[in-house]
Amino acid sequence: MLKVKKIFSTFVGVAMAANAFITMPISGFADEETSHTYTYDGYEVSYDVTNAWGNTEVVSVTLSNTGDSTIENWMLYFEPNGQVHSTVNVQEAQTSAGTTYFRNSGYNANINPDSSVSFCYMVDDCEAVPDNFTLCQTREEKESGYEVSLKVNQTWGDSFNGEIIIQNNTDKPIESWELTVDTNFTIKYDLSDTGIELCVNAFKKYLKDTLGVEIK
Repeated sequence: MLKVKKIFSTFVGVAMAANAFITMPISGFADEETSHTYTYDGYEVSYDVTNAWGNTEVVSVTLSNTGDSTIENWMLYFEPNGQVHSTVNVQEAQTSAGTTYFRNSGYNANINPDSSVSFCYMVDDCEAVPDNFTLCQTREEKESGYEVSLKVNQTWGDSFNGEIIIQNNTDKPIESWELTVDTNFTIKYDLSDTGIELCVNAFKKYLKDTLGVEIK
C-alpha cells in the first residue's frame, strides 16, 4: 500500500436567493427604518424587513463578498433579537456551548468575489435589529479522525487510474475539505468533482493522446 503524507483541512463554526414568503403589506414601521447595511472588511450584509403583521416580521438577509477571494462554507453569527422560525436558504445551528448561529444550506456554501447569497426567516417579538454580523467559519488542519487510502483501479505501463478515498471516523461531517498529498507519482487528471461519465471520457482522451488508442 502506498504511503500518503496528508495535510487535511476543513471548516468549523466557532460560535441563503430567496423570496419564498407570500408578500403582505408592511405595517407598523412608519417611524422605523426597515433596511440596514453593515460593512466589514471583505464582506457586506444587508438586512431588510420585507413584511410584517402582528408580532411577526419577515427578514431578508443578503451576504455579499466584497473581497478578492471566495468565501467558503460561510457561517454567520448575529443576534436576531427574537424567536426565529421558517428559515429559507439557511440553517440555524448551535455550537457545543449553545451559541446559535446561521450557516449555509450546502448548495449556497461558497460566495465568489462580487457575488452574494440571500436567505430569509420569520422572527416573532423582535425587539431590535441586529447590532452586528460576524462571519464565524474558520479553517483548521485535522491531525486525526480520518483515514486516507489509495485504491488502484487499472494499470498500464507505468501509469494507473485510481481513487483517493477519505474515510471520516468521527460522528461529525467534514466540510469543504482540502487534501494535500505527498506522492511518488504525478496526478495528470483530477476527477474528484466529476461523475462516472466524465471519468470515462477523460480516460479515453488519455489513451488517445498518449497511446494513440481510440475507444468509441
